[in-house]
Amino acid sequence: MTPTADTDTPLNEIKLLETFLSQIPKNMVEAHERRMLANYFTCSNMAVNIHCLERLVCELHSPQSVTMPLEANVLSIIVNKIITNDYVPFDTKLKITRAIEEGRKSRCDAYKCETLEGYKSLRRLQ
Repeated sequence: MTPTADTDTPLNEIKLLETFLSQIPKNMVEAHERRMLANYFTCSNMAVNIHCLERLVCELHSPQSVTMPLEANVLSIIVNKIITNDYVPFDTKLKITRAIEEGRKSRCDAYKCETLEGYKSLRRLQ
């Protein structure tokens, strides 16, 4: 299908995708979604090098958390999707679960992530 005046705007593209997805059985969409997340997680090497994700999860569950409510909600959704995904390796789920436990004890410094260190410094200045 070539783009037309009716389908080349973002809103029309979203409507087209919604129509397409509404015709696919829900269980197929959910299974495909889980596989895509697991593939992204594995192919991006995040399953092996998840230090920043561990740090984020730890900070989120720390009593001293400075995470904004919207950020916390989004991160909670992402973490839940990873932990409940049948295709994500068990050891990855275990690392995330341990990070949650360490966060509750306010022991997040064990998880090194340069990106987050810079971000936290900027937030303190605001």
